[in-house]
Amino acid sequence: VRDVGASMREILRVLRKGGTLLLHYNPYFHLRGGHGVCTTDIPWGHLRLTPEEMEEFVSAVEYPERGKAAREALSSYFNPTRLTLSAFESILATLPATVLHYATQVEPRHQEFLPQLLPEILARHPGVTHRDLITRAATVVLRKI
Repeated sequence: VRDVGASMREILRVLRKGGTLLLHYNPYFHLRGGHGVCTTDIPWGHLRLTPEEMEEFVSAVEYPERGKAAREALSSYFNPTRLTLSAFESILATLPATVLHYATQVEPRHQEFLPQLLPEILARHPGVTHRDLITRAATVVLRKI
């Protein structure tokens, strides 16, 4: 999804008045936010490695074709939808819907590394917060008004 706000507005547009939308969102900035090909053994590697470094790492650990796919995914596929939780919540506030439920699921795995990794991550991704890095999922239930 290139434009999350536009996509959600379109879903709500076709939903009948009073209809309910359930959305489960896996934030990009979480430890596993690299989704498959860009999830590495390096904590938050998809946030810390350049596309070239990602290709080199994945090629060495797996095989060259997988490395090329990881580079492509990191450099283009994930680019437009790198939303922080606050940006996602801001989108929710603009929708023609009532939020019936909003919950985040936190996974504190590898938090001990965050104090040393946060400056490196912030250098590449300004505006990312500790909450973005440890939130594994957000679930939203909306009712169209």
